[in-house]
Amino acid sequence: MKALKVARPVMTDLMDDLAMGIHEYLLEIATPYQRSNFVLIPITEVVKKFGRNHRTIQRRIQALKDEGILVPVIKRQTITLYEVKDLEDQA
Repeated sequence: MKALKVARPVMTDLMDDLAMGIHEYLLEIATPYQRSNFVLIPITEVVKKFGRNHRTIQRRIQALKDEGILVPVIKRQTITLYEVKDLEDQA
């Protein structure tokens, strides 16, 4: 018996309203320190706040990292400290 493959739409532009909403939320909860903003990403809190699943949130966070808006500073097994860039400061 041959297995059926289900085609899923591939979302190529992950820098959407959800990603920008996550960025705004992280900037809001970030701790300012020496002209930068730092946050320990609370994935479960972000999932609850936006009502999406973990994978969707992780993909948007990855898109933010790819754009250089979210910069990993310290990474351990289950937690990462990020610098959250303020888009207004970069304009």
